[in-house]
Amino acid sequence: MAAFGDGMNDLAMLKYVGHPYVMPNASDDLKEIRLLTCRWAANDNRHDGVLDTIWK
Repeated sequence: MAAFGDGMNDLAMLKYVGHPYVMPNASDDLKEIRLLTCRWAANDNRHDGVLDTIWK
């Protein structure tokens, strides 16, 4: 299961799934806490980041 997050409210979800992605436009707090297993999404929310990452 994959999840994409951009805010601290997404942290629990990102910890739960097997393929967590942090959006480039994420909050600074989430970027600092970013789990070692999190990957960066290909683009931000306004530039099809989720779709671009899925199609990689």
